[in-house]
Amino acid sequence: IISTSQSGRSPVFIGDDVMIAHRSLIIGGNHKHSRIDIPMNNQGEGIQGAIIIESDVWIGAGCIMLTGVTIGEGSIICFGSIVTKDILKYSLAVGKPSKVINKRKNKIISS
Repeated sequence: IISTSQSGRSPVFIGDDVMIAHRSLIIGGNHKHSRIDIPMNNQGEGIQGAIIIESDVWIGAGCIMLTGVTIGEGSIICFGSIVTKDILKYSLAVGKPSKVINKRKNKIISS
């Protein structure tokens, strides 16, 4: 599921060769909720920001990407992770919230 804000202030950009597994959510936008005298759905938009998924990213099953994050090129987001902050290029991230646990390295294979 890919969801953006009504105002368009939380666009979603997906690069080339991105793999997104089933049951993943890409959720742009948010609701204001500071007042208790009016319903939240009448308070307008809260925090906004683009979600950028750069090229050659693999997003595992059941992951969630929240507003305002960038997932760097060549990164892997392990299944079930919730991305709340930027992930640098070629990172392996896991958890709720996600944390980088390793970096992908180039291995030269000789025959």
